[in-house]
Amino acid sequence: MKLTKRAIDALKTDGLDHVHWDDELRGFGLRIKQSGLKSFLIQFRNVQGHSRRLTVGQYGRMTPEEARREARRLLSDVERGFDPAEQRLEERNAITVGELCREYLAKAEAGLVIGRKGLPKKASTLEIDRGRIARHIVPLIGKKPLKDLASADVRRFLEAVMSGKTAATVKTKARGLARVTGGATAAVRAVGLLGGMLSYAKEHGYLEHNPARGIRKPSDNRLSFRLAPEGYRSLGAALEAAEGRGEHWQAITAVRLIALTGCRRSEILNLKWSEVDCANSCLRFGDTKTGASIRPLPKAAQAILAGIERRREFVFPGVTRDEKSYASVFPKSWRRIMGDAYSPHGLRHAYASAAHELGLSELTIKALLGHARLGVTGGYITTVDSLLLDAAEKVAHYVDSAMAVETSEVMRIVDATASEHAIPDTRIVEGGREWPFRYTPAEREAIARAARIENDPFFLAKVQDAAIAYQWMSPVDAGGVFFVSNKRRRNQLEEIKQLCGQAPTEQIQERLCELDIDTYRLLGRVSADEPRLLARAANRAIKAIPHSGADPARARYQFIEDLAHIYLDATGRSFGRTVHDGEQGRFTAFVRAALTPFIRPMSNPVMGCEADIRLVVEKLKTAPPNRKKPVAQST
Repeated sequence: MKLTKRAIDALKTDGLDHVHWDDELRGFGLRIKQSGLKSFLIQFRNVQGHSRRLTVGQYGRMTPEEARREARRLLSDVERGFDPAEQRLEERNAITVGELCREYLAKAEAGLVIGRKGLPKKASTLEIDRGRIARHIVPLIGKKPLKDLASADVRRFLEAVMSGKTAATVKTKARGLARVTGGATAAVRAVGLLGGMLSYAKEHGYLEHNPARGIRKPSDNRLSFRLAPEGYRSLGAALEAAEGRGEHWQAITAVRLIALTGCRRSEILNLKWSEVDCANSCLRFGDTKTGASIRPLPKAAQAILAGIERRREFVFPGVTRDEKSYASVFPKSWRRIMGDAYSPHGLRHAYASAAHELGLSELTIKALLGHARLGVTGGYITTVDSLLLDAAEKVAHYVDSAMAVETSEVMRIVDATASEHAIPDTRIVEGGREWPFRYTPAEREAIARAARIENDPFFLAKVQDAAIAYQWMSPVDAGGVFFVSNKRRRNQLEEIKQLCGQAPTEQIQERLCELDIDTYRLLGRVSADEPRLLARAANRAIKAIPHSGADPARARYQFIEDLAHIYLDATGRSFGRTVHDGEQGRFTAFVRAALTPFIRPMSNPVMGCEADIRLVVEKLKTAPPNRKKPVAQST
């Protein structure tokens, strides 16, 4: 019988299930259930030879001709090796985004989800992930089938969180509330977590591609925070007032340690006595945001720790229970002490800003703050480099002096040669003068007179910048790279030089990526694709790296060379092929005037600088007038 509307209407139920097959299309039929419900179906054998039935549609919602066309399409898929019944079953059983979230969290709690640095996620990270899933991801897209999730859905999710669609106040426990506000930062973090879960789904075969990849997100506005001396003085005064009010000693002492060391709040509040190593002037954190970490411990911080009674495991025990840390109580104490002016993490930002203003390099500050280690070698380091400890002492001295309520060691100075709109610098005063030492008006006048350049504030400003750079180069490693010794840098370059012309480009590029930023800059703009040029650049870089940390003589030579470029640029002259005694005499007098103020504070005598002057003049003999060379700027 051909299944037509008239034929189907004529069929009645007898209380049993019956299937009536179509004479025109083999495998296409009509099923009549005991209830009288009529539906179209197909019957076929899959590639494994198993007989399968699949409902095409219900009669009344589909006409016989529509059902026949759909049945013909499905049966043609069967001929090509597909199994429509199995496909529909998979679609019916496909997991949703919410189910993926539950599976991801269960695997992460079991340590089966690998996070940063190839390690399982920490419990604190999982707690944050649970909050983002419960308050953003599940409410918005939790019921959506995972296979149907597209990039457009992820984009709409991002916009919804940004606009505050998930904003709410959630009760977390008997006396706890979570205020969910949404916004750009919350949206970026939530999409980042969603992207990680979708990568997990791709690895486990739930998806063929990650729909979150390539989604344009708003920039993460990281705010730079700096405390001027007045800010540190206000902090010191607030701590003094809190101590007078009877505030918990744990809060007051912890704030001082955070300010002096630049450590994270959680690192100080959960600090254990077993992690304090005063003998080696360091803190040995067993677990931080970046894993195990060693930080320098300046003397000011050691003095604070020496005054704390060792009761239990934690340096800062709880108020009522010694076996717990003070961490859970600290937020309320902070608000009582400082209000909402800035967060405790702002002290860490302020520490980094102070270190930068004191002339420390980015890699040095990175080591002071305990950011990610530098390569594999960082894992072998078990002590604090003496140069890094010196840097920590310098920053701690600045902060400790600034926090003193009766401060006589911190002053604000405006360079007389600078614009009236210039931002004044803040420097530490040592021995009656600020550090780095700046020229007095009398000294600036002597320098201008020796160079025979009058009324040129820009000339004097350049000389001052060169002098500040000279002071930072003399007492510490000119590169400022602690933890990465000069010997190791030379060995790395030697290895790269040997690989050039022998190893494949990919292997050379891997070695280049292991270099620290200062060493990489020494190579210039040479790539691994040019092995001959790279070998020459590596050889030059090896010669440029000093064999010791501090190199006062090399710093002085560099200072004289900088002065020479400044002098030639300002006068428009050149030393020429034949140097007149008068010209060289004026330059020598200029160098002496610029170096003399540093004899006592820097302990670098001017005697012997004539040899450096002759070397610099010989080097720049043929340099054309107005040849400029960048001079290190003061920070």
